Amino acid sequence: MREIPVKELISKSVERTKLILFRPFSLKKWLKFLVIAVLAGALSTGGGNGSGSWGNRNNDTRTDTMSAQEGRSPAQSAADEAAGKAEEQVTPGTADAGSNPAGSDAPRYIGSPLQKQQESGKQSTQVPWEKILLPGLALLLILGTPLAIFFAWLGARFQFIWLYAVVSNDPLIKEPFRYYKKEGNSLFRFFLLIYAINIAAILILGSRAYFGMKEARVFEPGFVLSASEVFRIFTVPLIIFAVIVIGMAVLFAFVNHFLVPIMAMNKTSFRSAWDTLVKIAREHAKDFFIFILALVGLRIVTAIMGVIIGGIVLLAALIAGLIVLGIPGYLLGSVLKAKMLAAVLGIIVGIPIIALLILLGLSIGLPFAVFFRNFSLYYLSSLKCGYTPLPLEEPGEAAPEEPGETGGVI
Repeated sequence: MREIPVKELISKSVERTKLILFRPFSLKKWLKFLVIAVLAGALSTGGGNGSGSWGNRNNDTRTDTMSAQEGRSPAQSAADEAAGKAEEQVTPGTADAGSNPAGSDAPRYIGSPLQKQQESGKQSTQVPWEKILLPGLALLLILGTPLAIFFAWLGARFQFIWLYAVVSNDPLIKEPFRYYKKEGNSLFRFFLLIYAINIAAILILGSRAYFGMKEARVFEPGFVLSASEVFRIFTVPLIIFAVIVIGMAVLFAFVNHFLVPIMAMNKTSFRSAWDTLVKIAREHAKDFFIFILALVGLRIVTAIMGVIIGGIVLLAALIAGLIVLGIPGYLLGSVLKAKMLAAVLGIIVGIPIIALLILLGLSIGLPFAVFFRNFSLYYLSSLKCGYTPLPLEEPGEAAPEEPGETGGVI
């Protein structure tokens, strides 16, 4: 039973985050932690509707007609009306109702053969989305699967490196990578299973949406997708997809925050650690529910803080870029007419600025990632379930240890 309130665990996590990253601050240590966090995935876990177009054209036609009739005398209007009625009468053998003779200047009614012929000419220039969509998705799946498998393997191995770095306050890579090889590969097999489930779900839901669109003739030229068709085709797949996403988010929250530490401390496989975690969750169901609520609340708060900090950093970067690159480029390109020199300056100075912006953008999330890793470890320790990855006493400077010196404990 957890006796320490969540507020105190948050305070301890904040203090330990300060200890790891800022007491003292080391750029080399910061960059090492950043690389590990990126590879472990800790930074992330941690148009117009044309349905009324024909109506608009008819309204425009009526408006033009009314405008043309303004200022005409009643006799002229009556004569024009009589002439119009005479033109509408169709004599046998001349033309079908609603059609237009070739070269005629009479109005072309919707559905007439001449208009269909014109529309077919326009439709031939439209992009055949159905022929592009399926091969494109298949190509993306073929090319993306090897990359997804590689990064899943790398992320599984770096999950344990990230855990060790935060617990030991030492961003080692080589030693924990080798030491937790068995556990990392076991976690990787779980990631493969989840990847296969996700691909199957996407294929099933995507097939349902595709055949729904095909049934509604979405891929036919000139089709305008209405709001009711969107609702009918996509509502059920989107609801199921949302349920899957939420379920996966909860599952990975437990895996990243609790199962990985249990695997590391017991030096055991995913299946064995899963059984242990399920047993602990049954005994502390209320505490785990409180953790999920706290985690969601903290994610919202840190997301707002990240947006604010990111906005400040972006504004500062734009001002610096204007001073360093914008003003000199303007002087060289516009005033001195040295456009080639301005382009060279833009490449030489612009590439480092872009790299710096990427680095700053990633760095914004690092303190939050360290905080969440500390928070879940403190929370696991507070459950008094036999696992104490971080002691609950006041944090102090942790002396780095080589993996394995504690007999399997992190």
